[in-house]
Amino acid sequence: MIRRPPRSTQGVSSAASDVYKRQREGRWGRVAHAASKQSLRVYGLQVAPPIGVEALCEEIAKDCGERLTLLAAAGAPPIADVARASGLDLRSGRIVIGPEGDFTDEELKAMIAAGARPVGLGSLRLRVETAAISALAAVSALAEEKGA
Repeated sequence: MIRRPPRSTQGVSSAASDVYKRQREGRWGRVAHAASKQSLRVYGLQVAPPIGVEALCEEIAKDCGERLTLLAAAGAPPIADVARASGLDLRSGRIVIGPEGDFTDEELKAMIAAGARPVGLGSLRLRVETAAISALAAVSALAEEKGA
């Protein structure tokens, strides 16, 4: 998750903004935990705390050969094609979804250079929340297809 102040907190004191961010991150974790329990998954979904693009690129580069990083990007090849061709375990991968308004061209280039693989989520422009659900559903179906 990339750290960028949401429009709704701009102009708000930094202390109030920090509280808002912690509450939002806590909610995402609770939603992921509840979804994992409801779906009877052996392994739960993990929501990582927000980090900057530079730190994310370092993480991607560090585990590039062992952990698949899928980067949602307009016009990229379908997620299924990229995931199947990777040959990596889909259960321990990472999905990167851009913030509202998408990543900058420089951010996309940096993540791709670090080892992220651009994937398309269809022809429609999706909201951040919808894109994340779409990507997770696709990867989940592909992992089950492989017998994971």
